[in-house]
Amino acid sequence: DAKLGAQPVGSPLLEGTRLQNSPIWQGSASAQYDFTLPITGFSSFLRADFSYYGWQWSNQSSEPNPFFYVPARSTLNFRLGVAPTNGNWDVEFYVDNSLNREQIYGAQSFFGEPATNQALVGRPRFMGFMVRYNWR
Repeated sequence: DAKLGAQPVGSPLLEGTRLQNSPIWQGSASAQYDFTLPITGFSSFLRADFSYYGWQWSNQSSEPNPFFYVPARSTLNFRLGVAPTNGNWDVEFYVDNSLNREQIYGAQSFFGEPATNQALVGRPRFMGFMVRYNWR
């Protein structure tokens, strides 16, 4: 809940104005389950990561402006990995933004013109594989 301290000299911003890009609430949680596969000599894991960012203003203005409002967002990601127990490689399947929620990271009106507002958005659901090799 970050707010402006003393009013800057010559600024229209008042003491106590909410700071830009600072949500009141934000947090994250992760859980990982490690297990051995029925195939001898291989271990695996299943991981979930959740993050939440509350609403915020993306610009420091003297009064709230709907073109600078960034709504709250949350993301749920999953990982499933497999590796030989004593090996130097692993394979991981991942799903980022698994619920396919819209992710708005910032907003602004272009040169102060409300008709040309813009938003910075994150990517939609994204799946892939990752292979790592560790040279020892």
